[in-house]
Amino acid sequence: MIASIVVDDILRVCRDDPTLGIAFIFCNFQRNEQQTAEMLLCSLLKQLVGLLPTPPQQLDELYETHRKSRTRPSVPELSELVQIALGSFSRAFVIVDALDECHNSDVSRDRFLNAILDMQASTGVNIFLTSRAIPEIEKVLCEERGAFKLEIVAQQDDLQRYILGRISEMPQFIRGEPDLRDELVMEISSSVKGMFLLTKLQLDSLKETISIRDVRSSIKCTSTNELGLYNSAYEVALQRIENQSPQTSDLAKRVILWITHSLRQLSETELRYALSVRPGSLSFDKDDLVQIDFISICAGLVVVDVNSSVIRLVHFTAHEFFKRVAASHFSQGHRILADTCITYLSYKEFEDELSPDNASYQRWLQSNPLYKYAVTQWGSHVLLSESQTRTALSFTEERALRLLRNRKLIEPAGHTLMIHAYSGSDDYARLINASERPNALHIAAYFGLEKLLSELFKDYAVQETNADGKTEASRTANMDQDAIRLGLIYRSQILEVTDQLGQTPLCWASLAHREGAMRLLVALGASLEAIDKGGRTLLHAAAIWQKHDTIRLLVELGASLEAVDENGFTPLIYAIFGQKHDTIRLLVELGASLEAVDKKGYTPLIYAIFGQKHDTIRLLVELGASLEAVDSTKRGYTPLLIAIMGQKPDSIRLLVELGASLEAVDKHGCTPLIHATLGHMYDIMRLLIDQGASVDAPDEGGRTALHYAVLKGPEPPVQLLIDQGASIGAHDDYGRTPIDCAMTMDNKAIVQLLISSRPSRLLVG
Repeated sequence: MIASIVVDDILRVCRDDPTLGIAFIFCNFQRNEQQTAEMLLCSLLKQLVGLLPTPPQQLDELYETHRKSRTRPSVPELSELVQIALGSFSRAFVIVDALDECHNSDVSRDRFLNAILDMQASTGVNIFLTSRAIPEIEKVLCEERGAFKLEIVAQQDDLQRYILGRISEMPQFIRGEPDLRDELVMEISSSVKGMFLLTKLQLDSLKETISIRDVRSSIKCTSTNELGLYNSAYEVALQRIENQSPQTSDLAKRVILWITHSLRQLSETELRYALSVRPGSLSFDKDDLVQIDFISICAGLVVVDVNSSVIRLVHFTAHEFFKRVAASHFSQGHRILADTCITYLSYKEFEDELSPDNASYQRWLQSNPLYKYAVTQWGSHVLLSESQTRTALSFTEERALRLLRNRKLIEPAGHTLMIHAYSGSDDYARLINASERPNALHIAAYFGLEKLLSELFKDYAVQETNADGKTEASRTANMDQDAIRLGLIYRSQILEVTDQLGQTPLCWASLAHREGAMRLLVALGASLEAIDKGGRTLLHAAAIWQKHDTIRLLVELGASLEAVDENGFTPLIYAIFGQKHDTIRLLVELGASLEAVDKKGYTPLIYAIFGQKHDTIRLLVELGASLEAVDSTKRGYTPLLIAIMGQKPDSIRLLVELGASLEAVDKHGCTPLIHATLGHMYDIMRLLIDQGASVDAPDEGGRTALHYAVLKGPEPPVQLLIDQGASIGAHDDYGRTPIDCAMTMDNKAIVQLLISSRPSRLLVG
């Protein structure tokens, strides 16, 4: 609430002053997949850039870089862009609400928090954060960064006014008894420890009391700590649900079951459709739609967000409470959701071919609200509900297998799943019109359903007929059954069947990191080096998406760390494109070569130089990348020479700082100083000379930097070299001095400059 007030107030001020910038984020524990450090920074960037008259040039450049390499921006890249955007405002404000709800399983919260605090240090942006008292967050903010902390607790007067404002909702015997009313106000306001949510839940529970004893029992709380207070309130709310009619109570519990077990947030409409699916039904009848108000039957435990229509639990602590009591209240939660999704996806109306037109497709999804959730999550619910060690198929798995075997149903489902899996990528548009769609094998692999994969392979083996009319199964009828089960009878093309993007079933299993399915497919003979239509292997994709567990597993299974795409890029180079430092470290740790070259002869370090990714350059050198390795094109270019030729002054300074040789030469004997001279990089020329570069080092034809400076024409580099002691009388292999070159070029100004500079030196020639 407090964050919303702050945002509204700043927005009101910003409307009248375009020099002020604001961006805000409301973290939500049920959106953990979407609220990674990268996505949170993208949100800040989008909001800030949207306030500018034109987007920063660096944004276009970053987009092009990642579009070409089909990677996504890293936290350092996004942080730099956000800082550039912040610098465009006279004052800027960033508000982050409920930071404690941002998950930290992959240190997303830590990375995001450090990123915005670094922005504050470098740009002075005003940051407002709200969070529960989490020790790790407080340590970073208060102890390490010196943030000002304000504990926000409702005052007694505020709580009492709120309670009095809701007395009108209470039964008559409470409203009409002043002493009881006063007792209620004092008891609740003093027991809830300044927490409005607890006050609300307690007042909700009083609506159904029928006696004074009930009232006093309801408001009496023995817990003294925050967690105990919440648990008591939620237990009371659950009891209120149980006390309703059996049908209403069952529906309320199913509402909570779906909210707590769904794998992403559901809209109220999606949930209404889910609760209306009848077991065993063959089609959806809208007359079955549940019409009751969910909020009224759930004892205040659920709310509907006005803007997004998402239905959720009333608070993060409610979700934690139901996780703790799931075994006793919702032990079959994932199985119930799996069965509902499978039933819904098996409806006859979903056998029709989907429209290739995106607008029509989106309208179709809107008219079938549960379809997208069911398609994208049913397999995960099956996986979470079943024991993968039991060999026999469960009832739910049998139903799932029937669904996968129904080609009419699985083709549109696979189409939608593919679009979901690659949403946000440049491939999205052509996926709408995809003709090669994922089949049952892809889908089972994506969800990691190993037992179903095995059954599907048996199907394919039986269907695979040879030229002589015999199936694989008939040809191997006398083979050992264990060998058959291991997949020795299956043809390689079954394992390598591809979708529109050239992805095999193993690719789909890898995309979702389904370890068991990946091991099974590899054991059956699936290729670890199969390439998609961009020429990338599984390991390339894992590096792009920073899936470290998948990278480790693929390498363990035998995937090549040096596999190259159509441009000769290794997985390590892809990690460098995205500045994925943890991925770079992991790949090198696993054995990736720091000196592998692409088709142009460039090493990973050279690509970091091209992108001026300075932190990445430092990291690669730290990991052992050679500063003196020459490209493989026989030109003899070292990283420093390439940085100079590419006009990358900051990268040049860094390489010099890291110890790159100032006397390294290319195949023509040209030094870094000669290349800097040819590129008119006067500041770099001075840097190289100051750091000890020889001003008179000749190339293979005896020409020094001064010869080249004279031949190129401008006077400043000539003057600089003369001032730094360059020999005016140095001869090349044809006996020409710099003044000879100047006269050949008919450059009178430079001739005069050379003659007037230390004339005694001319005697040397």
